[in-house]
Amino acid sequence: MNFKKLSLLLLLLIFPAIAESKNKIELMVPDSSVPDSGWGSSTDTIKNLEILDFIDESSSRKKFNEALEDYKTAVGIFQNAEDFVEKKKEEFTMEVHPEDRYDWQKNAREDAQNKDLVKISNEGRNQSLQYLVRSMTSLDKIENPKIKESQAYLELKAGLYREYAKHQFAFRNYGVVADILTRYIALDAKFKTESEPHRLLAHCFEKMEIGAAKNKKTFIAEEYKEKKKSHILSYAEVQYGKDSKEYESIAEKVMKDY
Repeated sequence: MNFKKLSLLLLLLIFPAIAESKNKIELMVPDSSVPDSGWGSSTDTIKNLEILDFIDESSSRKKFNEALEDYKTAVGIFQNAEDFVEKKKEEFTMEVHPEDRYDWQKNAREDAQNKDLVKISNEGRNQSLQYLVRSMTSLDKIENPKIKESQAYLELKAGLYREYAKHQFAFRNYGVVADILTRYIALDAKFKTESEPHRLLAHCFEKMEIGAAKNKKTFIAEEYKEKKKSHILSYAEVQYGKDSKEYESIAEKVMKDY
């Protein structure tokens, strides 16, 4: 299937998904075996987003509804992406190619297939981001204090930040991710007790530290380094507990000026 056909399928199906390569942070801070609520699956968040009865200001209610619908659309794009990419991978593995007489022929064909899937994933993420930005814009226009102080408003904003961070992280926009996740954990105390935002922040600040060091911005690099270490420790504390052997091991490495 060529890229034009794949792009056409994208318009009909909607999706995204890219894996972040291994780095030093992942050796210390692996993916959580039990994803934090909302990070591994966004469907539960959608189910719990209800407009409360006391939301009675029509203009703000309309904006909230618009934001919620755009959020649902963005989430649908993200979830359909994973299913689509996995389906295509299965189809590729089932294909028989008698023309592949040599390993280099097989590798070249597989590389071309993977590139097509990455292109589609990127387009899906871009489409999802457009809806997320539109949703956030609608939320920013809400002025009714009852709505802004509601649990529904908080959960929608948190869900938007999570989705936005996941897509931008896949695109390696580490500065953007660091900014949005810093806002995310500031939304409510409960978000500081999730391990995933700390893991992602540790990745981001490491990448930003390396970039600053390469540009000989020593002071900035040190600032990023300290933030990276702080989030590594926060991740370890939330994920394993401060009295755990895992936390002790990670803290020991951090204290060695990692």
